[in-house]
Amino acid sequence: MENGGRGASPRSTFGAATINIVLDHLNDFEIISTPENPNRTISWCSALLPTDKQTPYDDRVTLYIIEAVDAEDLFTQHPHAIGLIVLQQDEPFSPDAPPFPASFLRQLIVVRGKTPTSKTKLLGTAMSTVYSRLFAIREWTNNLDGIVSRKGTIQELIDESEPLFNNFIDANDSTYSLIARTRNIEPADPLSIELVRLGCHNIDAVKAAESIGAFGEWRDQSGINVFGPDETVPFKYITCVLKDGNSYAGHIVMVCNNHEATPGMVDLFRMLSSACQQIVDNTFFNESPAALFLRKIIDNTRLTQAYFDEQSALLGLERTGWFGLGMIDYRGGEYAEQPSWVASMLQKTYPNYQVFSYEDSLLVLSFCKEAHVERRKEDFEKLDAFCREMKCTAYVSDTFEHLRNLHFAFKQTRIARSYKSCIDIEMRPLDNIDSRRVFHFGDAFAYYCLDGREVDPDLWSFCMDHTILDDIVAAEPGHSVSDVKLLYCYLFNERKTTPTAQQLHMHRNNVLYRIGSIEKRFGIDLGQFGTRERLISCYRYKILTSNKFRQMIV
Repeated sequence: MENGGRGASPRSTFGAATINIVLDHLNDFEIISTPENPNRTISWCSALLPTDKQTPYDDRVTLYIIEAVDAEDLFTQHPHAIGLIVLQQDEPFSPDAPPFPASFLRQLIVVRGKTPTSKTKLLGTAMSTVYSRLFAIREWTNNLDGIVSRKGTIQELIDESEPLFNNFIDANDSTYSLIARTRNIEPADPLSIELVRLGCHNIDAVKAAESIGAFGEWRDQSGINVFGPDETVPFKYITCVLKDGNSYAGHIVMVCNNHEATPGMVDLFRMLSSACQQIVDNTFFNESPAALFLRKIIDNTRLTQAYFDEQSALLGLERTGWFGLGMIDYRGGEYAEQPSWVASMLQKTYPNYQVFSYEDSLLVLSFCKEAHVERRKEDFEKLDAFCREMKCTAYVSDTFEHLRNLHFAFKQTRIARSYKSCIDIEMRPLDNIDSRRVFHFGDAFAYYCLDGREVDPDLWSFCMDHTILDDIVAAEPGHSVSDVKLLYCYLFNERKTTPTAQQLHMHRNNVLYRIGSIEKRFGIDLGQFGTRERLISCYRYKILTSNKFRQMIV
């Protein structure tokens, strides 16, 4: 049986629809009277059946759709039931003098048709309306249950809920960083717009909100609360705090910009919040603060330098050195529904690196103080072995020197993933294997350059203005033959040492020594085809755009 997503069928642990939720859906009727306890749950609806037949559910969760004249029969047969009386437009009825004992109203919804319609058609409309709502809620809660059972994410819960609520919803962690939001419904209030733009509530916004008690109210609240409209959000908004034990772990907020914050909407939000809390209880938030901060760097390129420096120092994260990022895509593999297991195995493989989840994948951030081509090779081989064992695929960024550029490295892994099929076709004859498991951005670079649809100006600028060539130029040791010129001749001579030595009037052994030194100092492996192709492309770009660079290789 499918566990989560459309078609999941196990009984949900998040409860059933309430009377409030049903009332929200009776748009074709005028509400005349509501029961004493509108928070009662309903799992089934039925006409009043003969005494020798029974409904599939207990009377306490069954809504009987009846005429006013059937009220006494209903409560004689089913004293704990809830009834929905359907009146025609011109049918006389007064809650002050009902045609049955007034005490029955405590267990009755009374509605009236808005247009002249036959009794039979009205009852049928009410039955189909209620049934469709109950079915939709049951399917939704079962899908939430499935997502939680397989240790999914809050983003998946919001994706599943978005069509039902049709309001903007966001979830934030304990650092006020955005971790999930409605993908197709954009924010309509200034606070939420800024949250989506930055990927977090920035420090100034947090301080301003705390000065008027806004975030303090959210952190200290219990249960579901409705706020607004106020100076920060011009709509009513519903919030729920998420707890990690007794600690504040974050909150989920729905801004009622499209649909009102009715009691039924609050009840639906309570069910979604319960599912989110179970995700938290399943260790969604039980990651290191470093993982939360790294996720924030990927999401938010506008973090102030002061905030970045303060947080990285507090968490003991190196800011400069030699970094590499790997994205592990476990979807479709043997452990697709066990991301926690994949993460634990990845951390075991790389015990000294940062491993954390992001969107639909796992990320591993490697670091060493100095460029070390052997370490890079070893990490690559470990990743390849890991992917083969776990039957997943990995995408690897370039080496980068500043942690602040983590978001560019992440974009590079996504580009490698988007051109996976092209790389696979190109490299298969060279790999001599059926299917490669690890794909490097360098292998995708040429496709990225050729595919004008995919070019991100900021990423393009980073890739071309922060290249290994720039590092080599900046570190030029002052040889009679520059490293830039030596590497250029070596690459364009197809790594043939003798013609390179002859062209530059150098000894062959000196060429080998200098090339080896360049590889070691700058963490590159010229034995990889993608590395050579990337360097050649960078040479051509620099020749095209920089007269100063052209002078260095003539």
